Amino acid sequence: VASAVFEEGLRDTETVITSFAAEAESWQGIVASEHVLGSSMTEELQVVVAVGDPIPGAPHLDFLCVSSPQVSPQGQVVFFGSHCGTNAAESSSISLQRSRNTLFRTQRWQNHCLTQSSLGHGGVVEHVFPGIYRSVGARGNRQLQVVADSNAAVPGGLEGETFSAFSSPAIGSEGTVSFVGLGTNGTMGIFAQPHGGQLRSVVTSASVIGSMSLADFPNVPSVGPDGLVFFYAVSAAGLGGIYSE
Repeated sequence: VASAVFEEGLRDTETVITSFAAEAESWQGIVASEHVLGSSMTEELQVVVAVGDPIPGAPHLDFLCVSSPQVSPQGQVVFFGSHCGTNAAESSSISLQRSRNTLFRTQRWQNHCLTQSSLGHGGVVEHVFPGIYRSVGARGNRQLQVVADSNAAVPGGLEGETFSAFSSPAIGSEGTVSFVGLGTNGTMGIFAQPHGGQLRSVVTSASVIGSMSLADFPNVPSVGPDGLVFFYAVSAAGLGGIYSE
């Protein structure tokens, strides 16, 4: 899984910033690098996060799963992470058959953005303390920040409701992060956090657009250069459309 952006205006030449999940022998994690176009030199890979690193805000838990990195022109990297385990109740082939024939909301289980990341099913990965995290700072001095995790209250959710599942994240060029989230009381929605700002709800399953009640958000949202969030939603009647906040 990789993400790359072109960075303009910060240097005399354009720079490509890349982030991707990697594995080498007993090591797994997410790395980032910069490459100046027209140059044969590539900056040494930076470790963003590694399996075994402590999860911010989760005492005594380490990252066991990290995936879906996305990078901004400023070099911020956002990703999905959790203290995952496995459920071996079924073989992988049986789990695959079940996922092809089971619906989650309006989509087949294997196609929904939430089930692809942080909801286990049958014999596939079960995620413990899932969350969306942001890595900021220069090379050698990166720090992890929590965008949202299992401790976070769901904006626009019911009283006491916290997050239980997340899609892969998206990040805009100015640093706004957005994702699909599911709450412990069933609230699903699109949520966003600008860099240095508060987590907010863009839209939830309690929202109404026109006369249409929304029921599902099966795809990862997109973020424009001004932080505006665009998303695909499906109504309770099964009608889908693309909207912006």
